[in-house]
Amino acid sequence: MNKRRIMGLLAILVAFAFVAAACGDDDDSGSSSAASETSSDASSDASSDSSSDTESGSDEVDLTASGDTRLTPREEQGYVGVLSAEQSQSGREVDFGIFEGKTIGVVRVLQVPEATIQSDICAPIVEANGGTMDIIDSNFDPTVMVQAGETFLGRGDDAIWNISNPGAVMRPIIDEANAAGTPFVSTYNFDEPGSIDIKEHDWGHALLFQFIGYEMGGEGKLALAILPGIETLDIRTHIGYSVLNYSFPNIEIVEFVGDGTIEGFRAATEAGLQAHPDVTAIYSHWDVPAAGVLQAIEDSGRDDILTTSYTGDEETGFAWMREGKLTATVAQANSQIGALACEYLALALSGVPLPEHTLVPTTTLLPGMDVPESGSGGIFNGPPIFETSQLVDDY
Repeated sequence: MNKRRIMGLLAILVAFAFVAAACGDDDDSGSSSAASETSSDASSDASSDSSSDTESGSDEVDLTASGDTRLTPREEQGYVGVLSAEQSQSGREVDFGIFEGKTIGVVRVLQVPEATIQSDICAPIVEANGGTMDIIDSNFDPTVMVQAGETFLGRGDDAIWNISNPGAVMRPIIDEANAAGTPFVSTYNFDEPGSIDIKEHDWGHALLFQFIGYEMGGEGKLALAILPGIETLDIRTHIGYSVLNYSFPNIEIVEFVGDGTIEGFRAATEAGLQAHPDVTAIYSHWDVPAAGVLQAIEDSGRDDILTTSYTGDEETGFAWMREGKLTATVAQANSQIGALACEYLALALSGVPLPEHTLVPTTTLLPGMDVPESGSGGIFNGPPIFETSQLVDDY
């Protein structure tokens, strides 16, 4: 027993000595952290600033010393030549010169900001490197979606990019592209196997609905302004029901179903508020429904309704938040998704195996957080947070 006590005391003394030594080294090592040792020339100024803060005894941490050297999507727009792994969205070195003489066929669901922002980021990169991007809008028509893909494959386009059209509808094109060795990249095709799919993770909505539940005090009536039947929208609805039914069972949920237009959602909200005057919070699938909802609320003279949405155009929802009309929103990262898709197209054309599915971060913008200024390009999120181990390389 005495021997064990002696050994225990020795262990404590040794541990104390290590801690004391580490603390005593702070003055010597504060300006030569691992981040400083590995920082590039591009981040040397930030590292120096961080070092001086440490030496002066400041408790503040300069996060720029972490060394995120990625270009923003708008800086990447029109980029020519080789983009380093440190600067890219994907964390891979990308040679955009591969686009020279290449044609990229793009089938886009609609000519709306959520889709056009993505292609607007990539098109200048393709063109600046000597390539061509041909865009066909499907206007939600499955026949047009498939016909566009067949057109691209039939004329021998070098790669296909599917923006927000359902993957299940595009299944024949995905299979044909794989058989022909033509890279098929999708953004928001809803996880169809065999394509290279990129989208945001869906759990920003879980946080948003938790926020709604807390703000409502766990009771009352919440309206969902929704457009059912579209997978990427339906999953938002399902997350809402899951979070609220489990965590806030005393909140009653009603649905204001619109037709996809501002006027249609204004009318649906007007009718919904007449049928359910006790609604105290409304969530909108995206900013088009939100525009109709906010108009109906203004017309009704109500100023007691919590309003939340999903901002896809990197402008509208943020403007509403600055004006105090919208309480909170999920900030969709279409610029980043477009830049990442462009990198994936170039990588695939270079023969680089890519993950079937890539999830990128999203930000839930709540009261008290900084709201992006107009023209800033929205919120610049971190790099991809998840890539499946299953790779697509048969092209």
